[in-house]
Amino acid sequence: MIRFYYGSGSPFSWRVQLALEEKGLAYEPVLLSFEKGEHKSPAHLARSPHGKVPALEDDGVSLYESSAIVEYLEERYPRTPLLPPDPAARAASTAAGSRLSAGVKKTCRASGKKRSVK
Repeated sequence: MIRFYYGSGSPFSWRVQLALEEKGLAYEPVLLSFEKGEHKSPAHLARSPHGKVPALEDDGVSLYESSAIVEYLEERYPRTPLLPPDPAARAASTAAGSRLSAGVKKTCRASGKKRSVK
């Protein structure tokens, strides 16, 4: 089963969780506490060398960085695709996702909250 490590309030974790949900994949969510420093624990640093969230483990594969995780999920579990098959439509969808991601990052920075996320 997929094990998904995330931190509360992490927009990068939201990206991966949305992909997992949209694809209808079974997964075990593992919440790491920023306040307790769980994202900097030796166990998590073995999964994510920079101590950031999200991270994902799946059948012996350990990944970090939300973009890489979503790409992996898309290729590993193609039955329910996140992107359209047409290259032009796929590019437009990717561009829209990039704009949305930039907006979320800007909003998080404006809130003044500093979190160790990626």
